Amino acid sequence: MGKDTPENARPISQVGDVTIDQVVIGSCTNGRLEDMAIAAKILEGKKVAPNVRCIVMPATQSIYKECIQRGYITTFIDAGRSLHGRSREAYSLHRMTVLNFSLHTG
Repeated sequence: MGKDTPENARPISQVGDVTIDQVVIGSCTNGRLEDMAIAAKILEGKKVAPNVRCIVMPATQSIYKECIQRGYITTFIDAGRSLHGRSREAYSLHRMTVLNFSLHTG
């Protein structure tokens, strides 16, 4: 079993101090419009910490388009994130570990 398998997930209270360097919001299964709305609300008016790579992946092109219409994409851009339009393609190209994210109000 690798270190990045779901079986190794733990509540943050059991982990202790961990440096976060990458965050993935969304995927082919977790990039629903509701997920994007929550992420945009959390990130609105904030900046992703400079040492954190934050990747946003709406699940489908139609969700991506709806995110544009609702202004979520602007929020993600203003927060300093990397955006991938097709989560399945991005996920298959990169082996990523989903983490939490660190924000500062810059």
